[in-house]
Amino acid sequence: MSRHRGAAGLRVVSLVPAATEIIVALGEADSLVGVSHECAPGDALTPPPRVTGSRLSGSMSALEIDTAVSTLSASGAPLFTLLGEEIEALRPDIIITQGLCNVCAVSEDDVRALAARLTPTPRVISISATTLDGVFSDIGTIASALDVADVADGLLALLRGRMKRVHTVLAESRAPRPRAAVIEWTDPLFAAGHWVPEMIYRAGGTDVLAVSGQHSREVTWNSLTDSAPDVVLIAPCGYEIERAVREGRELVASHAWLGEHSVWALDAVGLVSQPGPRLVDGIETIASILHPGLFDPPSTLHAIRLTTS
Repeated sequence: MSRHRGAAGLRVVSLVPAATEIIVALGEADSLVGVSHECAPGDALTPPPRVTGSRLSGSMSALEIDTAVSTLSASGAPLFTLLGEEIEALRPDIIITQGLCNVCAVSEDDVRALAARLTPTPRVISISATTLDGVFSDIGTIASALDVADVADGLLALLRGRMKRVHTVLAESRAPRPRAAVIEWTDPLFAAGHWVPEMIYRAGGTDVLAVSGQHSREVTWNSLTDSAPDVVLIAPCGYEIERAVREGRELVASHAWLGEHSVWALDAVGLVSQPGPRLVDGIETIASILHPGLFDPPSTLHAIRLTTS
């Protein structure tokens, strides 16, 4: 329990991978005394303990996960568990949660109920961005709570500068906007919403299935084909490139129509599904996919082409 402390001497429990990413990007990894089972808290020699668990297994298929989520939700059972005693022992000053998606992380209501039982009562911060501006606002909120607002100013200026560079290249070339579809779940099919359509736009494309700021939604194969995308991006929410490649190849093998299009697998965790600083990495990677003549090829750690069309 002696591990910590950041600039403000605060003890922080982050229950959201994106929040942990933000804290690390702000240079405040030492403030983390507990994280979720999905968090990557940087390169600390002594990683903070995991204080959540999941009823879902990464070895399950996309359909098995979807079925389990539906069954648990219908019964009122939580998808994720909070290790309350462990969190209490950490005596956090701040607990960071989210209110956007109960399938992505622990319930905000459960976190607030737990915090109310702790002595002293920690401050609960909830991040719930649905747009890029909202993500940047969440970075500012977390930075203010950690008393490093000046660091956030520099980080946000850097991120906006990188997006502006992409915009400048596209504007100067007067590049056309390819039609893109981003699939965040493969069985059943879900189109990625929230900030992803804006990422596509900033990368020089047009999202043909989703609207910026709106929830991800289930779509049919007919709606995907009717939307006539030039590029299809496979990015299973919460998973890395290996799963995207495996599921993308399965889709291409079973749907001949996909083989006639440019289909890419994306590292969803590192590029699109976590609302943190790496969304800008996602914009740069997608821009390189949509406009290969204007940007360097993407790293195979982030994106792999699945078709030759």
